[in-house]
Amino acid sequence: MEQLQVAIGIHSLMKGTGVEDGLYMDLEVQGTLENRDGVTVISYEKAADEESDQMQQVTIFVEKDLVTVNQTGDMVSQLAFRLGQRSIGYYQTPFGTLEVGIFTTLLNWTTYQENPGEQPSHHFNLEYQLEMNGVNAGHHTLFMTIDSRKV
Repeated sequence: MEQLQVAIGIHSLMKGTGVEDGLYMDLEVQGTLENRDGVTVISYEKAADEESDQMQQVTIFVEKDLVTVNQTGDMVSQLAFRLGQRSIGYYQTPFGTLEVGIFTTLLNWTTYQENPGEQPSHHFNLEYQLEMNGVNAGHHTLFMTIDSRKV
């Protein structure tokens, strides 16, 4: 499969320590989608935060039962998600490195094609508990749409 230009919608909610009603994020970005030896690879850039012009490169690798998210830029991270399992990752910030524990409670990748001959679209749902340096940091929900028809 060649590399496709795609529209990516990212919608997330974080609930937990210090966040009473939840912290929402909605983001629409352009990126790429390709298949590398049976692994779906999604790449895009996003701002490091709302007040920064520094960009972060995000690459997501989707395999049968494993999703890996790598982020580079001012903040570097590598996180792995496998349904029903705990994994260890990290966030490397200008202030130091944080060990991150992840317990994935929902992992769902759906591909659908509305009309024959069109490129398929994808939905990605992810829910996980997050620990930072051994302390509960909340419950995260992520919903992502990847659509080559809207580019």
